[in-house]
Amino acid sequence: MSGASGPALTVVVGSNGSPGSVERCLAAIERQRDGAQVIVCEPAASPDEVRERFGWAQWLERPGALVPELWREGIDRAEGRIVALTISPMEPAPDWLSTILSEHGRHDAVAGAIEPGKRLRLADWAEYFCRYAKDMRPFEPHETVDLPGDNASYKRELLERTRELYRDGFWEPVVHRRLAEEGVSLWQSPLIVVRQGRSAGPRAFASQRLHHGRAHGRQRGLHFSAVRNLAGALGAPLVPGLLALRVLQTVFARGRHRLRAVIVLPWMAWFNVAWAAGEARGHLDALVRPWRDRPLAAAAREGSALEEGAARDGSPPAEGAPTAPPVPLALAPLPAPADAPPISVVVASVNGFPYLGQCLAALARNAPEAEVVLADWTDEETRARVREGWPQVTLLSFDEPMAVPELRAAGIAAARAPYVAVIEDHCVVHRDWSRAVVSAHEAGYPVVGGPVRNAAPRLRDWAAFFVEYADFMEPLPAGEVPGLTGMNVSYDRRAIEAMQPLLDQGRWESWLHPHLAGEGMRFRADPAIALDHVMRFDVSFFVSQRYHYARSHAGARNPELGIKRIAYLGGSPLIVPLMYTRTARAVLGKGRHRLRFFLTTPLILFYLTIWAWGEAVGYALGGGRSLLKVR
Repeated sequence: MSGASGPALTVVVGSNGSPGSVERCLAAIERQRDGAQVIVCEPAASPDEVRERFGWAQWLERPGALVPELWREGIDRAEGRIVALTISPMEPAPDWLSTILSEHGRHDAVAGAIEPGKRLRLADWAEYFCRYAKDMRPFEPHETVDLPGDNASYKRELLERTRELYRDGFWEPVVHRRLAEEGVSLWQSPLIVVRQGRSAGPRAFASQRLHHGRAHGRQRGLHFSAVRNLAGALGAPLVPGLLALRVLQTVFARGRHRLRAVIVLPWMAWFNVAWAAGEARGHLDALVRPWRDRPLAAAAREGSALEEGAARDGSPPAEGAPTAPPVPLALAPLPAPADAPPISVVVASVNGFPYLGQCLAALARNAPEAEVVLADWTDEETRARVREGWPQVTLLSFDEPMAVPELRAAGIAAARAPYVAVIEDHCVVHRDWSRAVVSAHEAGYPVVGGPVRNAAPRLRDWAAFFVEYADFMEPLPAGEVPGLTGMNVSYDRRAIEAMQPLLDQGRWESWLHPHLAGEGMRFRADPAIALDHVMRFDVSFFVSQRYHYARSHAGARNPELGIKRIAYLGGSPLIVPLMYTRTARAVLGKGRHRLRFFLTTPLILFYLTIWAWGEAVGYALGGGRSLLKVR
């Protein structure tokens, strides 16, 4: 397992058990080590005789550290091409290392199964079910973002490029989400087996769950909004019962150790209460101390911005000068091919004619210099009319149903210009719209957009317009803004590159734009970048649209919310008063269409009720096929 350039494999053991468990773990590794580098990271030093017996291991002591912090220390010192993680209570199977190497011939990030060991006490069984029920065999090899960190391995290059994520400790859910966003396959195989031995006892595990839960909640909470942190804290009483229910469902589905799972329910309840209390405290920590406890990645971004500013100025910052805030990105666009048009316009086509005809005619008339990319999944008749009437349009045809975000992503991928605008098939652009877009980009803004005007005259159309676009209706003053609508927006190539992983996942702008803002990119609104929204919405049709959009949106959030989706489910009725207040504030603040707003208020409240119901269903049952029904 070693070569001229160093070991093929490094094993990092986070030692959170008794000295006896460390011995058993290392003894199992010793019989198959074959030159692998082994690093044992401990919060308290093992006895000298243990360290002497396993003198081939490297020993690091970090007093009081949790396992994720211990793993971080070991990863930073790893020399192998592959880095495997485990903890000292685990006893690896005899073929553990060779199977890891074999699986890495096909995958870049691989985890395995965690089985119960021998002679476990009831408290040990409760700990096992709390932590590893989902990783118990039997299961088929599969791709999942939820790999168990206690039996996981990675190509070291993956860890090096995500290093900023685990400066506060290697919390594997955070790293796994980033790797998945980058397109890395996260694979779990039942062939890579470790067995959990006896732990340090129930009191020690309960204390560990409390501190681990708090650190976990705090680490995640630093990336969350105040509302999400408050929901996480208030939803804590639901967590113990839900966790126990999830464990029992998993154990009974696997068909093993069912009686033991029922017998140890009191122990599990104690451990789950400790976790829930810790996680709630962690969310409160993040809520009340967001700046003092910012992630190191944010501090690193600030440092990078300061260094860039110093480089531009030609001199370093003065000693003792106050720290400046991050400098938002306003970079020159990436170079485009010599024959590229000045701007590409991507149109997601799901409604067909007559709306599509109005849209394409306006683009031909008011943006003749633009490359138009039409991503369509309606029908062949629509596409034939497009080919005949607008032969200059780049037509992407899809026979299978495609969601609007997927159509947008396909169009962006096909676009050739340095700037790529995104609209929908019920939008009509005005004269000089495309010139205003290009001008705003050339001023240094990666993301630009403008207001939306309602061109559908009926009151029920105005009700739908207020629900969807009140924040973006005119007047929309020129200048930097926190966000833009997803159907009148343009991106330069750097913005597209930054959000590509989310485009590949088919995400809406409610994911794309916060991600770009987090990367330091600025958004600019320009009143000259205005377009008309011409689609008419009958009540029954818009009710269907609100329901399916809300359900698909909530379903897409479920993986990141985890068990907290229950709190969001319970809070769904609050959407009606909160969104009505927000919409009213937007409309009244703009000083336009106030009478129409008051006349349509009953219908707006009805639509918002449907919205709340859709989100509730999405949090409870998932998104289903709703995303494909959004127009």
